[in-house]
Amino acid sequence: MSELIRALVTVFVLALLAPPHAAGAAEPANDEAVARARAYFEEGRAHYEQRRFREAIRAFEAGQALAPRPLFLLNIGQAHRQLFELEAARESYQQYMAATPADDPGRAEVSQLIVEIDGALAARIVAPPPGQLKKKPFIRRHWWIIPVSAVAAAGLSVGLYFALRPTADEGCDEALFGCLKTSR
Repeated sequence: MSELIRALVTVFVLALLAPPHAAGAAEPANDEAVARARAYFEEGRAHYEQRRFREAIRAFEAGQALAPRPLFLLNIGQAHRQLFELEAARESYQQYMAATPADDPGRAEVSQLIVEIDGALAARIVAPPPGQLKKKPFIRRHWWIIPVSAVAAAGLSVGLYFALRPTADEGCDEALFGCLKTSR
């Protein structure tokens, strides 16, 4: 992973020093804007290495706004991919592909990343919107009511039996089950 980062940094610095490749590109940015873009790149790289990808995206986007370079787009895509924001990563990679010439050595790797993202997006299970979720039947949601009710009914029955049973004072002797005569 660190070799990929080093390669991206090297290519990015070379890209900052080179003029834009895209046909019909705007005038090259002034030296102050390029210097500020480099500072944003370094800030973004530091955030990326510390796995603070959201801050890295902000820094790379600020650098891209000052001095548009394709490698800003690549770094933005990488940070989005680390955050599992696959749609945003794919969009950044596609912008990178559109901004680089056909003979650019990084295009093959980025093209492979786009294919992997497309596969992941196709395999992603889409959950229905919250309003369309099928509600479970009452008994499935409140299954615990039946066993609790059975235990409560059994406890109530036993309690009533012992509370209402006749005692020996009422004319029943010990040999009888309650006041009922049992066969001996």
